[in-house]
Amino acid sequence: METHAQAEQELRDETAKLLEVFMTWSQVAVSHDEDRAFKRFKTRMQHVQNSEMKLEDKKKHYANVVKAFESALALLEG
Repeated sequence: METHAQAEQELRDETAKLLEVFMTWSQVAVSHDEDRAFKRFKTRMQHVQNSEMKLEDKKKHYANVVKAFESALALLEG
């Protein structure tokens, strides 16, 4: 009975060690995925901000074009 108890304890110890290795591996995988997701989020935010800036620049440009046409029409009428 003593040998079986000792073998069972060895199996428990080995299982605990393997579980610890698995937990460490899974935490590394989760951490890596979180890092990648954060980098993707930052990239998307930069893209959105750049797109918004370009849109605002176009809006200003078109407003200036309209003002130029209005000035030209005012000169032609006057």
